[in-house]
Amino acid sequence: MKQEFVEKMISKVIPNTQFEIKSYELLEKQFLTPEGNWVPDSPAIFIGITILKEGDDLSKTNLTEFLTNITGFEFAVNRV
Repeated sequence: MKQEFVEKMISKVIPNTQFEIKSYELLEKQFLTPEGNWVPDSPAIFIGITILKEGDDLSKTNLTEFLTNITGFEFAVNRV
């Protein structure tokens, strides 16, 4: 998933907040099948975000939970 797409999703969720993504890391994951084979899984995405101007809506939004639920990808969003 491209960083630009994630930035657009975040800006729609917290429209009154100005932010900057400082780090964006996409890590491939795999899982082990019952047969003992490793197969690709959806990636995990780690984001470091700096809030430049906080809006009222940010305190009500858990970005990690929201992005994980809406996309099906595992997200970890941390403020830096």
